[in-house]
Amino acid sequence: MSLPFDHLVIKVNDLEKATQTFTASGFVVTKGGIHKGGFSENALVMFKDGSFLELLSIRKGFKPFLLKLYSKTRAFRSLKYSKKWGLFHRFYDRALSLPEGVTDFCLLSADIKADLVRINDGGLFVTKPMAAARKRPDGKKITWQMASTLLTELPFIRGPYSTPSTPAEEATTHKNGITGIKSITLLALDFKEMMRNLTTLLGQEPQQNTAEEDKEARYIIGSTTLILKKSSENDALIKKLRSKGLGVFSIEWEFGTSGSQVDFDFSNLHGLVVL
Repeated sequence: MSLPFDHLVIKVNDLEKATQTFTASGFVVTKGGIHKGGFSENALVMFKDGSFLELLSIRKGFKPFLLKLYSKTRAFRSLKYSKKWGLFHRFYDRALSLPEGVTDFCLLSADIKADLVRINDGGLFVTKPMAAARKRPDGKKITWQMASTLLTELPFIRGPYSTPSTPAEEATTHKNGITGIKSITLLALDFKEMMRNLTTLLGQEPQQNTAEEDKEARYIIGSTTLILKKSSENDALIKKLRSKGLGVFSIEWEFGTSGSQVDFDFSNLHGLVVL
């Protein structure tokens, strides 16, 4: 079974301000909590299909300050291609060094150990599962595991939460009528290699457009379509995104029967590019 889309990571400099911005744009924003180690905290925009937006903010304090020093010396960069430490580069260095905006996105695995074996057998090397945790505002602690290939332009994977819960109806009913993310667009310089890697990671063949089979490929990941597009070194968008590992370029909202895109402004969502 193919891995479905789980969530989009949006780095924000000020979590309270970002919460106000997204709320003004018609979203219901729920407090997420503080991650293990106290390095970061988040707020969530949740959708009925289980996917969500994660507004991620780096907290103040000694540990974040120390990690920033490591990042400035590029110490994390040396860990980038290490199967043991690759996740540290992905989650700490990118979170510290990148500006506001989409820094990552995630797929959900029902059995992360089995999926990692499958991906490794397919020729993509992945990190060992890393334990993660978050303390919610109600005091409850949830844990999960994460893993990633050594290619940061590909999404990472998380396993199920230790205490799965269904969000309340009001938390997923947004005034703007948005019910989820309809599509995510990625740009790639080496289109064929990226397509091979995505096929291995997702566990499915692309649904290609025959007329553009060497320039565009589509994958159905749960309720979301992942669109891979070929680009070039001369593309201004590629130049802009290179610091982010040629990651997410843009998203497209899925609208339900209520609400209207024209009623709300999505032009200043802390670096999120919306089609």
